[in-house]
Amino acid sequence: MVKEFQAVVLAAGKGTRMTELTASKAKCLLPIGNKPMLWYPLQLLERNGIREAIVVVMEQVRSEVQATLDRSGLKIRVEYVGIPGAEDWGTADTLRHLSDRIKTDVLIVSCDLVTDMKLFPVFDMFRKHSAGVVALFFHPSHLESTTPGPKSKQKPERDLVGLDTDTSRLVFLASVSDFDDVVPLSCRLLRKHKKVSMFSQLTDAHLYLLKKWVVDYLQHDRNLSTLKGELIPHIVKKQTSKLNTARRATDVNPGNGDEVKKDLVHFAQEDCLVHKIRELSFYNDHTGDMEPVYHGDIVRCYAYVAPKEQFGVRANTVAAYFNLNTK
Repeated sequence: MVKEFQAVVLAAGKGTRMTELTASKAKCLLPIGNKPMLWYPLQLLERNGIREAIVVVMEQVRSEVQATLDRSGLKIRVEYVGIPGAEDWGTADTLRHLSDRIKTDVLIVSCDLVTDMKLFPVFDMFRKHSAGVVALFFHPSHLESTTPGPKSKQKPERDLVGLDTDTSRLVFLASVSDFDDVVPLSCRLLRKHKKVSMFSQLTDAHLYLLKKWVVDYLQHDRNLSTLKGELIPHIVKKQTSKLNTARRATDVNPGNGDEVKKDLVHFAQEDCLVHKIRELSFYNDHTGDMEPVYHGDIVRCYAYVAPKEQFGVRANTVAAYFNLNTK
């Protein structure tokens, strides 16, 4: 059993890229095979040792979702939280709404993720590095078939994912559409990470492990509305900040209270014992210089890229949804 994370399944999406299907039915209840879409992430959590989960749904369909899942045979204990349908909330807004329920590190899963992989390598990466963020990525799926209905001119979303080749540190994350011909990388980033691999075909699974301080920071910065588009890239970028230097909670003047918490790195205080153990350890994640482990960074983001043979697809478009059902 995995008790150190609180699991949150985001199932309040309106399915704006598949309105042909969601006009009359909630996206999370669309059938894939003979199960509702929401069954797949909950079953993923259950078979990976998670016994409880918070499921966020639209308030107007909460009773229908609960009745449907109660008949699905899952043993995981679910708390359903409704959000008002009239509010145009992003995923970060939704997580902010749950902040009073979040007491530990949190595992975020999207309701449209379908995979049979084991999450323990993702958990272990988070534990090993005491990471602020660990994101799961899949290699592109090769599900191909002819999708019925009118052809969409909407181009599929693609991300630029930069990873430290040796450590899987997530050092760059942005949408391909944000750039024309040149992708600038800061000198500070390249001094820290000598070898960076850039990917443009990886699929973001929308499965994130986040430290509790990330949720606390969301309460502070209310300008961030989405996880994938705003919060995660913001944290990844902050790794190259000059303020990103490891310090213990006791190093912060307690007399100032929250006044010192003006930037994300001020929320990422490490446990005093963890800090001391790292100082005494011979472990280092890089060679060729005299810098301390992690270059002294307190904000650290990592990416777990699933093996190529691992199945993982998001049913977030009509084509992906249709292909999943045919397979």
